[in-house]
Amino acid sequence: YLYRLTHARGSQTGLICAVAVSGFEEGRIRVHEGVREDRTELLTAHLMGVGATSHPVALAVRAWADSEYAERLDEVAAAAPPDLEFGSNLVSHQIWTVPAEMTDRLLKALADKTLYVTDGHHRSAAAQRALRCDPGNPVLTRTLAAVFPHSQLHVEAYHRVVADQRHDNRDDLLWALRSRTSYMGGELERVEGAEDARPRWRGEVGVYAAGSWHRLTLPPPDSEAGALDSLDVDRLRRLVIDPVLGADELAATGTVDYVPDTAGLDELVRRCDAGSRVGFVMYPLSVDELLAVADEGSKMPPKSSFFYPKPRAGAFLRVLGQGATAHLTPS
Repeated sequence: YLYRLTHARGSQTGLICAVAVSGFEEGRIRVHEGVREDRTELLTAHLMGVGATSHPVALAVRAWADSEYAERLDEVAAAAPPDLEFGSNLVSHQIWTVPAEMTDRLLKALADKTLYVTDGHHRSAAAQRALRCDPGNPVLTRTLAAVFPHSQLHVEAYHRVVADQRHDNRDDLLWALRSRTSYMGGELERVEGAEDARPRWRGEVGVYAAGSWHRLTLPPPDSEAGALDSLDVDRLRRLVIDPVLGADELAATGTVDYVPDTAGLDELVRRCDAGSRVGFVMYPLSVDELLAVADEGSKMPPKSSFFYPKPRAGAFLRVLGQGATAHLTPS
């Protein structure tokens, strides 16, 4: 199937298909985030018990508007009206059945291309675990996916809300934050409000603490820093969240909460004020930054990126023919 999501900032068109699970271990499908063991185990049990999956793993392929893959997708959409249309949350969804001859051309355009997980790291990990549990089951060798050109994707920021475990008041916190960053070339300045604190470019982070807003300029990354070490989210974790606030963002039971930019900065303020916590407003990652992290084999901190819009769960169904669907033919 061809699947198009249209929203206020544009549209993204991708192919719904079943990709080889072996691609994850072989490096043909790359990830950029780690997964939690308990979440992976839960999704694996759900997959094997329900015997179906209705939420595709979202994948990106490096493809621009004039690439063969993007052009083939547009050909399918232009050839006929969609078979199904629906909308939710300011996003319209359109689905086309791809003719057999065009399916071959689309798959050929994807041949030998590296794919990147943009959403669904735990679902992809569950698919790998399910295959390891039952390696002789051919239906488990593939998993439901949506493959979009990377040039059509839009990334929103994920902001941080952190419990300060080391300071008794705002002044002590701000002094520690200013001292920690200034000697490395950073800067902290007070601003009037939330919009003034919102980062204007990479390297800036908005800070909310006890009713006041500040703009933090992070120290520049080392000239030899890799893709992960250069990201604002990772530098903030290493330079501020851990040493200044005493919070381990990578721990499974960490004291860091996350607010997608789509929820608004008022939500960040509400959560901070409710728990006497500190808020950090991030500049969004680019898709290219994310792919570079995956290419170097690194894992970003949790909730580093928020792709919007996401494929709708329930729009597609892949039946595995086992568990609760043992009486059905696999698809």
